[in-house]
Amino acid sequence: MNSRFRGMDGRSRVGGFNLIELLITLAVITLAIGVGVPMYSTFTQESSVSGATSELVASFADARSRAAAERATIRVRAINDEWLRGWQIVRLNDFADDTDDEVLFTVSRNDFTLSVTEANGLTELDFNREGRAESGEAPVQAEFDIRIAGGEAGSPVRTLSVSPLGRINVEKSHVN
Repeated sequence: MNSRFRGMDGRSRVGGFNLIELLITLAVITLAIGVGVPMYSTFTQESSVSGATSELVASFADARSRAAAERATIRVRAINDEWLRGWQIVRLNDFADDTDDEVLFTVSRNDFTLSVTEANGLTELDFNREGRAESGEAPVQAEFDIRIAGGEAGSPVRTLSVSPLGRINVEKSHVN
């Protein structure tokens, strides 16, 4: 078999890419990679922050609904006083000391690329029998920032607020 063929002008040509076509193809691939890699990085950061926020929202919502349904005080407390490491949902024994509290479940987090901080330095948040948020039997407004640790400008931030009534709100923003 001959890889040559005749064109309309009668001259034989070799099939395949010429140099111009090859350079254009490489330029398109380079452009796609140049745009795609930063977008992938942004996507993974958004995903990490969103996932951690969803876990914390779900835990607060569960604690609040349990408190109202069981007519008990339910506490969400940071593991080792650091929200980043995770938290526990605990049913407080109202008639004894803290040693008789029942741990309902624990959420462990080991994603040290994130930063999870509470604005007032709270390491635990109680939901009373009415589902209201308290700290030491006083109504409290808790506000958590979930972000990429050492995040650059433009990296995602979620601000999670728990009102004294126990309502949960999440706002999206980015580091300036």
